[in-house]
Amino acid sequence: MSSIEATTLFARYNQHQIHIKRFRQECTHGTPVLMLHGSIEDGRIFYSKNGKGLAPFLAKNGFDVFIPDMVGRGKSKPKAGRRLAHSQFKAITEEIPSIIDFILNTTGKQTLSAVAHSWGGVLLMAYCARLKRSPIQAMVFLGTKRNIKTWSIARLFMVDLVWTAIGEVLTGLYGYLPAKKWKMGSSDEPAEMYRQTRNWVYSDKWIDQDGFEYDNFLKENTMAPTLFLTGASDHVLGNQKDVARLKNVAKDGKHLMLLMSKENGFAKDYDHINICTSKNGPDDHFPVVAQWLNGKISVIWEKFGKIAL
Repeated sequence: MSSIEATTLFARYNQHQIHIKRFRQECTHGTPVLMLHGSIEDGRIFYSKNGKGLAPFLAKNGFDVFIPDMVGRGKSKPKAGRRLAHSQFKAITEEIPSIIDFILNTTGKQTLSAVAHSWGGVLLMAYCARLKRSPIQAMVFLGTKRNIKTWSIARLFMVDLVWTAIGEVLTGLYGYLPAKKWKMGSSDEPAEMYRQTRNWVYSDKWIDQDGFEYDNFLKENTMAPTLFLTGASDHVLGNQKDVARLKNVAKDGKHLMLLMSKENGFAKDYDHINICTSKNGPDDHFPVVAQWLNGKISVIWEKFGKIAL
């Protein structure tokens, strides 16, 4: 097997420089994969400094992997700050299309696959809903939900108190959400991005600022086959009931949801972060992700259909 080549790229989007980490086998032209991080984090959720993680694993299995830091996050420039105006609406309608165009132009391919963690999956679903024909052929979502409707003490503290109440106070004071400084997440977030995300988490209706109703379009239009994975120990940010609710929004028939637990044959009861970072991944569920992206959907259905949610 060829060694893995890790390179750093920058894609231009308006006045922004989008930092993109690329992993691939040398001298190969595998299927391109976009890996999109979630809220108050950056692309490092998919790879470590020493070359471990889901992104390098996919590269070792022949994929050409691209991991962007979205506007204001990670090593993208400029960083989140009072003067950086960027919204979730722009991320869906402008930024993600720009990143996908960059990947396709770089690889010379016409289609790609996608992996998303947490809120990144919501953004990709919204992007797909707005297109009659998406270039995305298959998707895998890890701990992705739109609403958080499950109640618990942990949810009240993590979501309602820290992320919502304290987050809004901090955003008002700083002009952006300083999530890293206040240990709320691994990356800061532009103010409007944070507020629009928060509104969707609490809203029953999935409607954007231009009146676009995502629920209706996703029920009417066919979305790429999507594998929804979440961990049994992810009680708040990827609670299985909230993940299932999002899965059921999309036109069904080829989407699959699995709860990753010891009871279901996985190495552990995964949580919201180690579903991406666990050292068990390469021998446990990372191969499942690779198979789904390779189009071996019937194989996954045959193996896991009995425990699907």
